[in-house]
Amino acid sequence: MSSGEATDKSVILIVDDDTTMRFLMRETLEQDGFTVVESGDGVEALQAYEETRPEMLISDVVMPRMDGFELCRALRKRGDANYVPVLMATGLDDLESIEKAYEAGATDFIVKPINWLILCHRVRYMLRASRTFNELRETEERLRSIAENLPGAIYRQALSADGTMSFSYVSPAMQTLYGIDPAVMVRDARQFVDCVVAEDRLVLDDAMRRSARDLAPMESEFRLDTPIAGVRWLKSIARPHRLDHGEVQWDGVALDITELKKLEAHRDYLAYYDPLTGMPNQHLFEDRLSQALPQAERLSSKIAVIYLEIESLENIRDSAGLAAADVIIREAALRLQPALRPGDTVAHAGGGRFIVMLGGIKRSTDVAAPIRRLSEAFEKPFELESSELFAKIVMGISLFPDDGNLPEALLRNASTALTRAKATLGQGYEFYSRHMTDSAVKRLSTEGELRRAIERSELEVFYQPQVNTVSFKIIGMEALVRWRHPVRGLVSPGEFIAIAEQSGLIVPLGEYVLRKACVQTEAWQRRGICDFPVSVNVSGWQLMREDLGDRVLSILEETRLPHAGLKLELTESTILRNVDLITRTMNRLASTGVTFAVDDFGIEHSALSHLSRLPIETLKVDHSFVSRMTRDPAHGALVQAIISMTHAMDKKAIAEGVESNEELTYLRAYRCNAIQGFLFSKPLPAAEFETLLEAEVLPPRQAAE
Repeated sequence: MSSGEATDKSVILIVDDDTTMRFLMRETLEQDGFTVVESGDGVEALQAYEETRPEMLISDVVMPRMDGFELCRALRKRGDANYVPVLMATGLDDLESIEKAYEAGATDFIVKPINWLILCHRVRYMLRASRTFNELRETEERLRSIAENLPGAIYRQALSADGTMSFSYVSPAMQTLYGIDPAVMVRDARQFVDCVVAEDRLVLDDAMRRSARDLAPMESEFRLDTPIAGVRWLKSIARPHRLDHGEVQWDGVALDITELKKLEAHRDYLAYYDPLTGMPNQHLFEDRLSQALPQAERLSSKIAVIYLEIESLENIRDSAGLAAADVIIREAALRLQPALRPGDTVAHAGGGRFIVMLGGIKRSTDVAAPIRRLSEAFEKPFELESSELFAKIVMGISLFPDDGNLPEALLRNASTALTRAKATLGQGYEFYSRHMTDSAVKRLSTEGELRRAIERSELEVFYQPQVNTVSFKIIGMEALVRWRHPVRGLVSPGEFIAIAEQSGLIVPLGEYVLRKACVQTEAWQRRGICDFPVSVNVSGWQLMREDLGDRVLSILEETRLPHAGLKLELTESTILRNVDLITRTMNRLASTGVTFAVDDFGIEHSALSHLSRLPIETLKVDHSFVSRMTRDPAHGALVQAIISMTHAMDKKAIAEGVESNEELTYLRAYRCNAIQGFLFSKPLPAAEFETLLEAEVLPPRQAAE
């Protein structure tokens, strides 16, 4: 039995006040496999329908309380019974009664006396027709729902043999979404074509004619401009077929892809522009540079590529937060563009870095004026809420064709020059030179070897004594790292400390030295041959870490060195990078007994107001002053002033790099507290330094040994 046929599960409701008629119908229908429910009149039938939900009703016309016509009308008023087939069984064979039955909502009628052989076929046919109708109705509702909720419109379009385009159907969505009446489109297709943006009409027409020629699917994107919706992007997709008379017809859908187009435009923007500044990004910069190089070559001119970095941005970010750093970057972008010529390009390369391309340069000296303007753009302070901040910049410059013929080479060499400029104190910019590349290669090699040296514990800690100026008793020691290379032997700190600073390896290196020094000092103190702290240098990288205090305290606990047995040495410049953060860290460690010294004091522009408030015990006079004080009265006076100022702040002074007895005499006269230098001892391995500790007193004459 097919899906359209009745089954033995089909429920038939018989409504008749004649019990004999109901009996005969039941017998006939049940023998044919139907399930039968009976009611004596229309009122009972409505109740039975509610309880059993039959698939079909067979009803007499004339009945007490509610006749068949009234029953049929009552059922049709119910939404759920509107499509249930009703077969009227009547002895009235006049035309008026038949018309009245149909008007009441009857599906069909059968005249009494009933032909029982035909009844079951009639019922089965009506059920099959009802089910087919319901399936079609549900399909239509689904299609209507899809059409109404589709982000676009469904259409049927045709192209006649003479080239005329027409629509035979357009879904109501065209009116709802775009304000174009489908009926108007069906009457006159030009009403739709006129709404297509002029420059897209040819694209749409070409797609239609190619599809008609090849009978291939038609797919095109175009813009529709209507008073109600404005400009919207549509994507039309349709499949063609040729009709008997030669006309080509498409059934298709026009989807609204406006939001997708906006997302694509935003994606394309992000691919070439920086969202923070609105400037070109490095990708677009490289593309423009690639286009500019052949032109410069034809004109025999030069191009300058400048890497510009806001060097102080990291400090601003750490002290004022990420939002403040973003404000500085955006303001910097606004200042850079006016400093350049209209044909020049500036891009944001991320963080505090910008890239500049200067074209039309005849001589290398022509770059001087743009560099000066770029520098001047940062002379004014940046306003940040209620405060003002100064941003220091540094630049690296490479020239085409002198320093490379390809964009990547020019950018790489400008970046190399920038790195050199950053490493040179007070240098605002640096031009690339070829020896920088050799130096960079060597630096990368050294960096890799240093990284492995830390992992393999190839580094050693040497110790240099600090001696009381009067008694020559050892009152302190500084831990200094040395690298014993398996091939090159003992590597000078000057060859790897700067590389460690630039690469960030100074952090694990610093912790390595701190741990080794704490372990050794704890062992010496436990044996009773050392009652003073070990001084360990702390780098700027370490000082800028929020967890420095935790790391130091963890190492002290791990090595069991009393906190008073450690003195941390910092430079003025690193302290001033982020005074608030470093002050918090120093106060926390000082509260546990750790002491502090300022190394290389005097070579930076000090903020004494800050230093006087910090828990600093010792100021170390830089050796550059000590080495000149015996030859230059001005330097002698300066050293004396530094020592006097140190004492005035109730701190101790240690002179570094003392190498002669004459320098010792001056320092004793200036009442310097302690001396450190080759006059007493060079830095020594722990085993050799232990001999000095056991002697306790170290006269200067031992320097000659």
